[in-house]
Amino acid sequence: MYQEILQKTGLSLNESKIYEALLYLGEANTNKISVKSKVHRRNVYDSLNKLIEKGLASETFIKGERFFKAINPERLKEMIKEREEALDSFLPDMKRLYQSLEPKAEAYMFRGVEGIKTYLQLILEQKKPVHFIGAKAMWLDPRLKHYLTHFEKQRKAIGTQV
Repeated sequence: MYQEILQKTGLSLNESKIYEALLYLGEANTNKISVKSKVHRRNVYDSLNKLIEKGLASETFIKGERFFKAINPERLKEMIKEREEALDSFLPDMKRLYQSLEPKAEAYMFRGVEGIKTYLQLILEQKKPVHFIGAKAMWLDPRLKHYLTHFEKQRKAIGTQV
């Protein structure tokens, strides 16, 4: 009944089945747990040990026989909170790493005819789409007519969009 929810908290399928069985049974031996959870007895031991490690089950010995019982389900909230805290502790580093891989926006300012030629050469070297702001007059400047014709041929040859 609660297996899917328990799995979302980080328990395996068998751990979920066994923890739920423990909640219904109270204190029980592995045989009863196996029958109630419908998990093969060999797998019950492994899952019980994991539940004990996670703080969701406890073990007692009565007359030489092992008995197990569930720990308060509030422990599930604590487990999730512990995971959140662990994630929060290294998330800033992971974000920095992620952001270091993002492309950076760059802005350049060029002046005069030689500055425009330098800028056009950078466009050809980058081989990426380029966006202009305030560059309309450049295309009409008679001093750049020959250079712009040469630039357009090269730009089309490499497929750069402007």
